[in-house]
Amino acid sequence: MGSGIIRGFALYSKLWEWDENMLPRLALAEEAEVSPDARTWTLRLHKDLEFHNGKTIDADDLVFSIRRLTDPQLASPYAALLHWIDRDNLEKLDERTLRVRFKDGAGFVPLPETWVNFGGIVPVDYHPVTNPVGAGPYKLKSFTPANARCSPASRTITRPANPMPMSWRSSTSRTRPHAWPPCNPGRSTSPTAWPTSTCGWSRPTRNCRY
Repeated sequence: MGSGIIRGFALYSKLWEWDENMLPRLALAEEAEVSPDARTWTLRLHKDLEFHNGKTIDADDLVFSIRRLTDPQLASPYAALLHWIDRDNLEKLDERTLRVRFKDGAGFVPLPETWVNFGGIVPVDYHPVTNPVGAGPYKLKSFTPANARCSPASRTITRPANPMPMSWRSSTSRTRPHAWPPCNPGRSTSPTAWPTSTCGWSRPTRNCRY
């Protein structure tokens, strides 16, 4: 999962990001206010934010991103970060503002600390294969199952088409050789069939969902 984390940071932005002191600071969010009873957070986006494809980032994208990450069908390894959010009771206040409520019994949820690492904001028409759009520092330039590229303004990182075989160690401590399989984003598999993530330019991960 390690290389998938790096790809996630490269392609996607979040409401909070780490600062130079490893403390969460506002990023896509302009304001984040917790209610006096700690049962809700009100999140307001900066004005005129855009995804890589030019679409304005709005509250509908926040709703979609939360519901996608917590969708049991997706089975994202990062769903636990937003486990206490009541995904069926999200309230859009205006085009830039969303009120997030928590499930009964949640208590205070330190949302900046739980949501700062993973779970980037994506557009409502996002798809990890056909439309892998984010708002991070890197933009996906091209993708094929054997060769994916991600580019900032002037640099491209390319995964080799025929990498060296790798091994994984089973619970019985026997090492089994395993060649890098074709990329198959959006699917969680066992270690014998690792997929790569949407922008797979390095070692494959066990799960390619963000």
